[in-house]
Amino acid sequence: MGQIVNFRSKTNRDPQIEKIRLDVADLILALLYDKESELGRPVSKRELLPIDVCRLAFLQGLRVEKVEELGGVLIGNPWADRDVKVPGLFNCSTRTITVAEKEPLEQQRFTIGHELGHALYHSGPVHLRERAARAASSSDATLSTNEGRHKAEEREANVFAAEVLMPAELVGEAMTERFGGRIDGTVPHDELAYFLSIATRQKISAGRLSQMPQVERAKLFAVADNFRGRFFEPLTRLFGVSAEAMAIRLLELDLVS
Repeated sequence: MGQIVNFRSKTNRDPQIEKIRLDVADLILALLYDKESELGRPVSKRELLPIDVCRLAFLQGLRVEKVEELGGVLIGNPWADRDVKVPGLFNCSTRTITVAEKEPLEQQRFTIGHELGHALYHSGPVHLRERAARAASSSDATLSTNEGRHKAEEREANVFAAEVLMPAELVGEAMTERFGGRIDGTVPHDELAYFLSIATRQKISAGRLSQMPQVERAKLFAVADNFRGRFFEPLTRLFGVSAEAMAIRLLELDLVS
């Protein structure tokens, strides 16, 4: 079938990203010790899945609240009158992460992780995770007086959320358990296409599979619930994330190509 190779993690020369990864490893250990204290027995990292991001925020002295929708009535929302959805925000003064309940649960979890990243690494009084509901106009690009810093902070918060919700070690182990290791889906192979067709309940030819955009191909592995006759919990459910988030993570870790 598609070429299978051993798990390998991509390195990143950005010192801030590397710091985030090291910090996340410590946070996962803290969550592990907290779980062991609660249960009164040793706990494996696998038992932490899906990562309790609300508990992790609590351990950092933060409060997580959920509201139906983040709109103009919320003080400090500069996007109140714009055609933009705001799935969550972090208020530094109250140490509170607020999440919109209208978002899918997987998105809420990622938003909490994202805002927790802002809380730990960025000093602004209010951080919002905005998602444009329409294409930004040229005037939208001038909203921020320091767009470069804003983009860097958003990227760091996204990296933090991905590292927390989908720890590299656990994703690699889960991928190996399900598919035998890293899979190169760019190589046309009938057997791989056949098993993914069964796993995803859609007809996929070897040619179509190899020519898919990378994220779309990675999504097949993210949502698959069986492979070669073995049934298992899909990666999306195991980690409590969306198919897109898991697909991007598989690509980042070079587990699927």
